[in-house]
Order: sequence, then structure tokens, then C-alpha cells
Amino acid sequence: MQKYLPTFLLLILSSSWLGAQSATDYIYVTNEDSGDLSVISAPNFALLTTIPVGQRPRGLKISPDGKTVFVALSGSPKCPPSMPDSVCDQLKADKTKDGIAVVSVADRRVLRVLPGGSDPEQFDISPDGKRLYIANEDAHTMTVLDIKTGAIIKTIPVGREPEGVTVSPDGRLAYITSETDHSVSVIDAATLTVKATIKVGIRPRSIAFSPDGKRAYVSGEFDRSVSEINVATSKVLSRIRLPDGALPMGIVVSKSAKTLFVANGRGKTVSEINLTTRRVVRSLEVGKRPWGLALSPDGRYLYTANGPSNDATVIDVAAWKVLQRVPTGANPWGVVVGPAQSAGSSVGQTLLTGADQTARYLPALRGKRVGMVVNQTSTIRQTHLVDSLNTLGITIKTIFAPEHGFRGQASAGEKISNSRDPKTGIGIVSLYGSNHKPTPAQLDSLDVVVFDIQDVGVRFYTYISTLQYVMEACAETNKPLILLDRPNPNGHYVDGPVLDTAFKSFVGMHPIPIVHGLTVGELAGMINGEWLAGKKTCAITVIPCQNYTHQTPYTLPIAPSPNLPNLQSILLYPSLCLFEGTVVSVGRGTDTQFQVIGSPNPANGPYQFTPEDKPGAANPPNEGKRCYGVDLTKLDARKLGFSLAYLLDFYQKSPDKDQFFLKGNFIDKLYGSDSLRVQVRTGATEKTIRQSWEPALGKYKVMRKRYLLYP
Repeated sequence: MQKYLPTFLLLILSSSWLGAQSATDYIYVTNEDSGDLSVISAPNFALLTTIPVGQRPRGLKISPDGKTVFVALSGSPKCPPSMPDSVCDQLKADKTKDGIAVVSVADRRVLRVLPGGSDPEQFDISPDGKRLYIANEDAHTMTVLDIKTGAIIKTIPVGREPEGVTVSPDGRLAYITSETDHSVSVIDAATLTVKATIKVGIRPRSIAFSPDGKRAYVSGEFDRSVSEINVATSKVLSRIRLPDGALPMGIVVSKSAKTLFVANGRGKTVSEINLTTRRVVRSLEVGKRPWGLALSPDGRYLYTANGPSNDATVIDVAAWKVLQRVPTGANPWGVVVGPAQSAGSSVGQTLLTGADQTARYLPALRGKRVGMVVNQTSTIRQTHLVDSLNTLGITIKTIFAPEHGFRGQASAGEKISNSRDPKTGIGIVSLYGSNHKPTPAQLDSLDVVVFDIQDVGVRFYTYISTLQYVMEACAETNKPLILLDRPNPNGHYVDGPVLDTAFKSFVGMHPIPIVHGLTVGELAGMINGEWLAGKKTCAITVIPCQNYTHQTPYTLPIAPSPNLPNLQSILLYPSLCLFEGTVVSVGRGTDTQFQVIGSPNPANGPYQFTPEDKPGAANPPNEGKRCYGVDLTKLDARKLGFSLAYLLDFYQKSPDKDQFFLKGNFIDKLYGSDSLRVQVRTGATEKTIRQSWEPALGKYKVMRKRYLLYP
């Protein structure tokens, strides 16, 4: 696609500038309840994509060549320890769902599903990459599988409820735990027979070998133990006790063989054990029920999969602190680390934001007095951009804060006052208080302005209105602007009515659709080329993202505002924000903001919630009232796109239609005209309403192509 780049828009886009694309490690997390695999980039610890894999994915492993992720799938029902066996036995299993999914790292899709025996849970791969050794929990067996042919080589009876499986480094032995028998069966890989049975701690879960294969370590969940085994003799040498409250699950040994790390499940912690003294050195709280545990190849980071927390934790081992909690799918279970594999374009490559590429903009800031238009999303990996630049010796004179403030904690619409950052002492000028636009006096002491704010790709999200005013102010005062671009989580489509400029406001400044399909960098080009054209344009340099396309799924590592807490809310935001012009609550004042809708009208639906005043949601609509409606937390929001269906449905169910839209007609500002309000009241269908968006929407799509920086 040919790109049109106006001469006044300075873009650093050449291939020589972008440099060579480099691969990196990825973190893979199975999500048992959502049936998918989360892929997280190790450098910036951001969720890159989610791959559907099948039912109840739990155990997973990377092939020795790093090209394949194997995932255990199960059609057996979930039976937690608290469930009586008599109840569990009555639940139906779908054995057609059992298997081992083979996932291509490069293509990020399931290539095939191998047989895995009954109810496969954990498994391991032989060092030569030819065999899988699989624990079949409900059949009390181990299945040995030929990966190339997909044929089951042998099914071996082992102890009751086998779970953890690990192959020795030399490939000669496979250890498998038995939860009910409190033992480990030792399988001879040559004869595929049980060589020994070793009694260990109560309810053994996982196994880890020392790098030289001389020792094996087995976690015992119910007696807080790790059993140390002499592999040569199959004898338990010692039993290491974990702290009170620990329920050891996943374990991993460091490359030096000096340290053992243990995920303590319902104990919510990870413990570090000194293998010389056989004592726990320290423990760290990481999340609810950390099960899966993995160590980065360089030993710098630990990763845990935290079931009820629905996230993965990144731990800095040296500092022994949590660096980040990365949202995943529902009930994450297992975690592994593997290398990226390229399939061309941006697939298999690390997505880099503009801010990540410091070498591209630091030269333009050195020796300059810098103003920063930033908020809590302005980070380089885990460090705020202001802190990073401050450490690098950049002179930051002023921070300009948008709606929700510099730290992103203020409620929607709450006025922000000027203040001072307590950490750096830098003055903060509010662009959501007495003025939305920087004044000449506020810019006078600056040589350059940097804009770095994560947007969500929706017209009424006010960060792009702040961008417009900052560009105008920089143009009027001859101040250069450097924009650090970030992905658009709703950038994969364009939809909705184009704003009628007669309804222009801070929640809609530009004649663009509700879902505009542009990154902030692309929109800046459009602002310069369309709405500042004929006036004084902004001297802007855009640092684009690397390895990003408009079809790249992107989960924000940091919530962009208090009431968009996760990707689901961001994807639903275009459709649900229109309810802010009605009597219907969108969940402000709950923990499922923009993922539920309801009002005190019981006819709306069976789901119930009660909004409450809380930080980031002061005086929410319908505060203290029981609301009835719909829970959209499990909806495929990406597939839904922009929809008016819920708005039309709630209007039809409203007992007082004259009072459905709020006084002052705020709905008109959100929608970009008064036509929706009129059409809804006259009974128009969504199809009819959509037809009225043309020809403006089609013309916008043509104009948009001129400003695209990404395919």
C-alpha cells in the first residue's frame, strides 16, 4: 500500500533506521478455563497474543528446537480437592477433547492434536525431541508417544492419580508423581518399565532434576515439603520443609544447581531454597495460587502462572521483587519460556513501542529543556518514561498531565489541578483543569515536547483531544514535538458514524468515526494534514512501533484509565460508552467496568450489580442501586466489534423511554450528532442506522489510507 507522507510530518521510517529485527524469548501460559495459550514478550513483559488451543489446557512444554509448544488438553471435568469423589464421579467427561495440541511458535496456531491417553495433565519431552511421556490422571497410567508418527508406543501402569512428569537430562529416566500414593514411579526409557517406586511427600505435584541429573526434587503439597532424591540409588536424601502456609506445586532448579525455586500454590508465594544448606532463604508473595513456574534462560527472571489472579507474575530474581503482573486468560495453569521463531513480517518478532526505542529519540533531547505529555501508561518496560529519561540525564522541565492525571488515578471528568511530582520534584501542569491547551507561557521555557500516551482507538477517549491541543500549541509557539507511538488495541477495524463538526467537543474533536483505526502517530499525521492544513502545522517527529500491524492483537501492559482495567473492557468500550449518555450503568463503581451494563429496571436481564463510590469512580451512575442487566465479561469482544444491539435492546425494555437519554443530550456529543437519539426514538433498526453513516464513513476510510504507517 502506498503511503502519503506530508512534507511537514517528519517520520523516521526507513529500514536502515529501524535496524535489524531481532528475536527474543517468549513466555507461554496455558489458561485452563478459557481454553487458550497466552504469548508474552520477555523484553517488555507485554501480552502479544492469545492462541485458542482446546479444552482445559494445563501442562505445556517447548520442543528442544524451540519451534513447537506442546499443550495437554483434557475433556475431564474439573474436580478440585474440596469436591467429594462421589460428586466428581457423576460429572461427565468428553474424551474426544483429550489430547496434546501441537502449536507452531512461528505461526501461532495449532497444527494438529496428538493422542495423549486419558485426561493428560503434565508431560515431558525426551531430550532428542522424539517422545512425549504423559501423565494420565484418571487412568493411573503413563502414555509414551512417538511425536513424529503420533502413535502411542506404550501405556504404562503407575501410581494413582499421576500428575508431574519430568525426564532426566540424559533421557534415560522419566519420573512421574502419584498424588494419592504419595510416591514417584521411575520409568526406564529403554525398556519402558517401572524401575523403582519412591515414597516422597504428601500429594507430590512436580519434579525437577539438577542440571547434572544426579539429584531429583519433588514438591509435596500437603506436607509443605520438597524431597531430595539420589537418582543413582532412588533413595530420598533429605526432606526440605517450606514455611507455614506454603503448598508447594511447581519447582525449578537454577543452572548453577545451587538454588531451587518453589511455587507455593494456595500459599500465594514463591520460595527460594539454598540447595547447599537445604533451607528456605526467602519467600515472595506473587499472586493467588501460583502453580506453573519457569526460569528465564539467563536466570534473571522467574515467571509464575497464578490461577485465580488470571495473570502471570514476573519476578526479578536478584532484587527478589515483583516487576510486573501480566494479564492472561482465565485460570492460568502452566508456564514455559522459549525462543521466538520468525515467520516473516512481524510474526515471531518482538513488538517495540516508540518509547522502547530510546536510541531513536535521545539525541534530539540531550542538552534540551524538555516538556513531557505523559501519564501512567508512558513506560519503557517496567519503568516510567520520566524516570528513565531523568536517569539518563535528560532535563525535564515540565510534565503535562491529561484526563485522569499523571498517575492515572482520577475519575472520568474529574478536574485535575497543577501539582509537583513527589518522586522527581518536576512541576505538573494539568491539561484537564483550567486549560486543555498548553499556554505560550507554559511552553516558553521548553525547547522540545514529547508526547507518549497509550490510546484505545476510540473517538471519545480524550487523550487524542489532548493531542490536538498540544499540536496546536506547539505549532503556534514553534516548538518541535516528538511523538512516541504505541499500538492501537482497537486498530484492526474502522466503524461507526463520522462526527458532525456541529457537535464538536472535548469528547469528540475530529470528524472521524467512533472506531477510527489509527494509532496516535497516524492520527497526528491526519491532524496536521487535514485540520491544521492552511494554518500553522506542527513540526512533529513520530517514532513508530516496530513489528506491529493493524491486525496485531495487543493487550495493554498498564490500564489506560481507572475504568478500562483490561483488554475486555477496552474492546467493549466503543459499544458501551454510548450508555454514558443514558440512565444505564456501564459498571463504574464495580470491578467489571465497561464489561457489564444494567439499570434498576429488572427487565434488562438477570445479571445484578450495585455500583459503589470507589477510587477512580467517584459518585458513579446508579450509585447504591441494584442494577439488572447483562454480564459481558466472557463475550468474544473482538468478534463483536462496534455494536448498537445492546443500546437498542435496553431502550426497548425501558419503562420510561422519555427518560432513557440523559438531560443535556450528552449522547449527542458521544455519538457525534443527534441522529442516533432521533433514530432510536423512531424505532430504527441497527441496519437502518448503519446505512445512515454513509457516505461519510466510506470517504473517511479512503482518507485514512493516506496516513497509515502500518499495514
